[in-house]
Amino acid sequence: MWSIEVFQTALLTTGPCELPVKQVLAPRVPEVTHRELPNGRGFLRVVQGGQRARPRRLLP
Repeated sequence: MWSIEVFQTALLTTGPCELPVKQVLAPRVPEVTHRELPNGRGFLRVVQGGQRARPRRLLP
């Protein structure tokens, strides 16, 4: 635990941090069979067996 005085001193004695580097965001490419949608809007993914996933059980 820090006291208020120690916390305030730590905040006031630190220098400014560097600006973040801008990075281009790229959409994640699925690892399974997929087809890209037009205009780069995403992907259609093939569901194995054509069946929906089992519902998850809620914990009591």
